[in-house]
Amino acid sequence: MKLQSAFIVLASIISSSLAFTIDCNFRLDHYSWLDGEFYTCRRDNLTAATRRDDRYVDDMIGTHMSGHSNEDVRGVHIKGDLVHYFPWKMDLHLPHLSFIAIEYTNMLEIRGTDLTPFPDLEYLYLGYNSIEVIEKDLLKSNPRLKGISLENNRIRFVHDHVFNNIVKRLKFMSFEKSGCADFREDTDMGSAVARIADQCGNYDNIAGLLTDLYFAQRHRLYV
Repeated sequence: MKLQSAFIVLASIISSSLAFTIDCNFRLDHYSWLDGEFYTCRRDNLTAATRRDDRYVDDMIGTHMSGHSNEDVRGVHIKGDLVHYFPWKMDLHLPHLSFIAIEYTNMLEIRGTDLTPFPDLEYLYLGYNSIEVIEKDLLKSNPRLKGISLENNRIRFVHDHVFNNIVKRLKFMSFEKSGCADFREDTDMGSAVARIADQCGNYDNIAGLLTDLYFAQRHRLYV
């Protein structure tokens, strides 16, 4: 019993030590492809979320504009070339996010589980990262999505059903210089989805990608 308690305490200490705080610059932001202004947590040069086990956000702080609080924040905008994974638990501190931008990082992947806590998400900007695969269930929990940008990534495969539940609501999509595709669309979204399936839905790419990921993982284990 004592040993079990010791393990619980140790796990708690490790979990706490791996969590990090995001110090926000709270401001009103407007982007050309968004509807209106968003009260946003802006953080440049983030130096956390470098590994899978250290991406837990334990707080999001900063000086709010007059009359505002975390409850009023609708967007989060993060940059930082040390970021490799999507920060988790931001929803516990900013519960009403409808806009997420993570750019100019070395983020290798984005998963459906990363976006599950954001059912009201309307705009997702993931430009200038190192993302290679877009999985089938990426947007399963985000039926209100209106705009998505994955420009300037290294995408090698996009599942051809990933946009099925949102194609009728989408107003904007950008895959400019994204690897397997290079275009942006803000009118005919059905055509854009078909174009992605044609250019990025080649399952032959998966074998090579899995091989690359396997050797990359072995390299990380032994260096």
